[in-house]
Amino acid sequence: MRCFLENQVSFIALLVFIITADVLHPGDSLGITAAPQSWSQQLQEAKRLNQHIERLDREGRYAEAIPLAERLLSILDRALGPDDVDVARLLNNLAGFYRATGDYAQAESRYQRSLAIVEKRLGPKHPIVALCLNNLGRLYGLMGDYARAEQFYKRSLTLAERTSGETHPDVARALSNLAALYFEKGDYEQAEPRLLRSLAIYEKAPSADDDMAGSLINLAALNRAKADYKQAESLYKRSMAIFENRVGRSQQLLAASIDGLASVYEAQGDLNHTRQASPAITQE
Repeated sequence: MRCFLENQVSFIALLVFIITADVLHPGDSLGITAAPQSWSQQLQEAKRLNQHIERLDREGRYAEAIPLAERLLSILDRALGPDDVDVARLLNNLAGFYRATGDYAQAESRYQRSLAIVEKRLGPKHPIVALCLNNLGRLYGLMGDYARAEQFYKRSLTLAERTSGETHPDVARALSNLAALYFEKGDYEQAEPRLLRSLAIYEKAPSADDDMAGSLINLAALNRAKADYKQAESLYKRSMAIFENRVGRSQQLLAASIDGLASVYEAQGDLNHTRQASPAITQE
């Protein structure tokens, strides 16, 4: 079983909605532009659409969210202009919906347009550009275009290091995603040092439990793939200890840890421990 976790990045839309499991905090200002007063009705509709989209997103109903997000995009294009940064936010989220439904061509065009707007309005060295590059890297990885995925992930990593510093969590996320790509390609020698560096960053970062657990799970998966079951078991148990008695995404990560630990025991033919680990997944 090859389970590897990756970080996706989502912008906050004009009226604040976030794609589940993606990371960009409300404090990351992108410069909201005020719309002309004559568009007040359209912006009221935009608010209603946004709230509906947010609910569909929380429920994982991405296909239903797409036409609403396209309608919202048409409103913002007219109200704010096609090159407004808030349009880029929505494009990024809309691309995420298309990606989640497997429509990679539509996702690519919207990710590309979002990147172009951000580079034009904020400059090619802005930290948000690194997040856009990361999303394109993830998409190309899903499409099996590993060469382009590696190119975008490396650009994202380099820019994150320059803009945020080499020990910033954004750098750790970029390292984790690049490692995930190498893992998918079976290049464990390239994946492992990046995972170790990512983990080292998270260990020193405040309030980074979720991200640190993700790195532990990924490093455990790598060791499991290398048949280093003792090390994999230790890492899975360490990640599980972080999230006992917690809910939300933490519970999802705990389930991933338990699932991975069960697979380690199964690979060694230890059916007794496999049975002990597996039921915890169904109790979530």
